[in-house]
Amino acid sequence: QLLSSLYMVMLAKKRGLVASILLNLAAALLAFFLVISRNHYLLIPCIGINLVAMLICFLVYYQMQVINGNVAKLHDLAYTDMLTGIGNRNAYIDMTKRLDAEISASTAENPTDFSVAIFDINGLKQINDSLGHEYGDFVITSVSEILKESVHSKKIYRIGGDEFVVILEHSTDNDISKIFRDIEQKIEQKNSCRKEKEPEIAVSKGFSTYQFGKDADLKDIFRRADNAMYADKADYYSHHADRRRKN
Repeated sequence: QLLSSLYMVMLAKKRGLVASILLNLAAALLAFFLVISRNHYLLIPCIGINLVAMLICFLVYYQMQVINGNVAKLHDLAYTDMLTGIGNRNAYIDMTKRLDAEISASTAENPTDFSVAIFDINGLKQINDSLGHEYGDFVITSVSEILKESVHSKKIYRIGGDEFVVILEHSTDNDISKIFRDIEQKIEQKNSCRKEKEPEIAVSKGFSTYQFGKDADLKDIFRRADNAMYADKADYYSHHADRRRKN
């Protein structure tokens, strides 16, 4: 009976725990009733066995909860960027696998529909060199918060020191252009509050949408978005030569 109770706990978790406790409690009460009413004293050990079984089932369930909690924490540590709280490169790689599977399963009648947007902080190395990594971290977290406020997607990833990727589902070019304008406005608001000697926050951006029959995998879409981002970056540095990255 102990083995069957443990099996129920491991199989059905909380419901299994409740069921095993009720069954063992019912068996203990029945044995107790027979001992009292019919003097079946040989059943006394059965009462103890049932009570012990209930205790063991509870302890096993508790340990399962602790283990599941630890696994969830480890998952968060492995897939979350500790500085910004968004997905890290590991989370992005997992997402690319799922999107590649969607692309493979797409048909002309039912194609998958998503876009890739790439954001890159301009001049972050220079900021780190001149003002220190603490201020550089402030810039990174500021950009991350702006993206979270503007994008309305949980699929935001920091895949490099200054680079972010966002997966946008069912969004038109016009929708994404509005998101980009909103991001620019929020960055301008952030810059208006900066101190005199602090450099402005600037972000280059680009996007591309999946094209059925043309894109074999996510890399094709990412490449176009990346090219668009670098074109935007080149335009920015053509007007801000002093912010150009120095290696």
